[in-house]
Amino acid sequence: YADFRGATFTEDADFGVATFTGNARFRGATFMGSTMFSGATFTGNALFTEATFTGDANFNKTVFSQHAEFSSSAFAGDAYFSEATFTGYAYFSSGVTFTAFAYFKEAIFTDKANFSEATFANRADFKAATFTSDASFAVATFIGHADFGGAAFTRDAHFSEATFAEDAAFDNT
Repeated sequence: YADFRGATFTEDADFGVATFTGNARFRGATFMGSTMFSGATFTGNALFTEATFTGDANFNKTVFSQHAEFSSSAFAGDAYFSEATFTGYAYFSSGVTFTAFAYFKEAIFTDKANFSEATFANRADFKAATFTSDASFAVATFIGHADFGGAAFTRDAHFSEATFAEDAAFDNT
């Protein structure tokens, strides 16, 4: 496994196309520059609980084969998860904060996706995302535009007590 718990990356961190064959632990890690995991593969659990991303965080086309946990993490820069595949439980709950743009366009969630109590302070883009199991956005806060246009919810989608401060799109165009 890879253990980066509490690590601080003061410059850009590039883990693009890396393969993590066991659990990858980044709990409490701080990424001060841009962070690149685009195209990386996690075969075990990817544990980013309480991680801080001060620059852009790029997880585009990343494959999460087991649980992906980002609870209580803070994304100050843009967070890119477009075309990422979450085969295990995707946990972006319990106080995760997206201060800039959050891109989940065309992301695939095959197990439960939990965004309960998440805060999206700017644009949240879930356009054409696929949720094949339960998805929860209960008590989530969307301060900027929330785009779920073309998103596919195969099972239950919970938005109870969610707050939408600006427009929200759920159309299929």
